[in-house]
Amino acid sequence: MDNTQDTKSTNTDKPLLLVDVDGVLNRFGLGGHPLPEEVKLVKAGGYSLHISDINTKRLQRLSEHFKMVWATIWEGDANKYIAPLHDLPNWPYIIFQHCYYDGVSTWKLNDVQKYVGERPMAWIDDDIQKDAYAWADERKEEIPTLLLRTDPFDGLTEEIVEQLLKFAIEVEGKS
Repeated sequence: MDNTQDTKSTNTDKPLLLVDVDGVLNRFGLGGHPLPEEVKLVKAGGYSLHISDINTKRLQRLSEHFKMVWATIWEGDANKYIAPLHDLPNWPYIIFQHCYYDGVSTWKLNDVQKYVGERPMAWIDDDIQKDAYAWADERKEEIPTLLLRTDPFDGLTEEIVEQLLKFAIEVEGKS
């Protein structure tokens, strides 16, 4: 499948929403704790995932206001394994070629920067570091930008969804 990495488009009808999987939709750190009622253990692609059905409606609500993009190490496999768990269509995805994990910087940042170009965007991930926030602060003077770091135990929450929807409505009002 073509990942439709259109980095030159200036279509600003909807801002991009970059969505990570692990720590956002697949909750981490649940070992030793009982699963919250809304979380189920599922197998996908040979992995055990902690998925919340509540996120299906949350993602559908967000997709009304955002152009949804996978920003995950799963890359195109997110369409194969994660999307069906949430009744989602295939989304474009970022290919991570310039990654280096050092535990200090945001390993996805270089490829995210290339993908989003100068388009308005929000990004939800459990591994956003100071360098990404600095980049966002620089660009949001001219280009609407919002980064939200999730707690991998909680993943995508209603509070995060509300922040994202508020951001999208503000961006829509400016275009």
